[in-house]
Amino acid sequence: MQYETISLVHGVQRLYETLEDVSEEKCIKAANVIRSLVKDIILTPVNKRIEIDVRFVSAIFDAH
Repeated sequence: MQYETISLVHGVQRLYETLEDVSEEKCIKAANVIRSLVKDIILTPVNKRIEIDVRFVSAIFDAH
C-alpha cells in the first residue's frame, strides 16, 4: 500500500506540472477525464492528519 501511495503522489505531481503549461481548455478536458475515473474520495481524520482514500471506477482495473 505504501508503494501505491508514493506512486500516486508522484503521478499527481507529474500531472500538475504537465498541466501548468497547457491551455485552459486542455486543463478542463483533463480534469473531466480524471473525474470520470474516480468513484469516491473519502477523507478520514487520523491522529491529527487526514487520510485520503481514492476509489476508482472498477472499469479501470477490469481492462487489465
